[in-house]
Amino acid sequence: MKSSKLNEAAAAAAKKAAAATAAADALQLEAAAAKAAFDLEAEARRQKFMRDWLENEFVQAPEADIAVRASLAAFEEAVQKDPLMQVWLAHLRASYRIGMDGQTATDFAQKLGVPAPQYFSNAGTATFFEMMNLAIQHLASRLEGERQAEIFDALERAAEGEGDA
Repeated sequence: MKSSKLNEAAAAAAKKAAAATAAADALQLEAAAAKAAFDLEAEARRQKFMRDWLENEFVQAPEADIAVRASLAAFEEAVQKDPLMQVWLAHLRASYRIGMDGQTATDFAQKLGVPAPQYFSNAGTATFFEMMNLAIQHLASRLEGERQAEIFDALERAAEGEGDA
């Protein structure tokens, strides 16, 4: 008799577990349906935003091209008036010239059937700030070298008895 009560209790527990599992499955289906509906609405909102942006916010290519060319022309004019930018421009032109002349020389040599001269095609061009840093380091090093030379010149003059040390 004890085992039949245990069996009944187990059966009742199994029914409760099955009911709970079914309820959980129903809730998962409901949640999945709600998520799918939300995702569908969200995608519709995204598409509306993209359409509105394309129609109202996007700068049309010809207008953008005109604006870019105008700002570039203004920048080029400013560069020609600024001594620092003129030096930078000369550096960039020299860097580009190395590559372009090397490509031209290679092309001519191939067409003539002669060996191509060697050039540094992958030399790369440093950024403005890299060049400024290098130039400032070079200048600081040179100026400090000159200062050290002056110190040693003064030391020699002092050793020779010229002036007070």
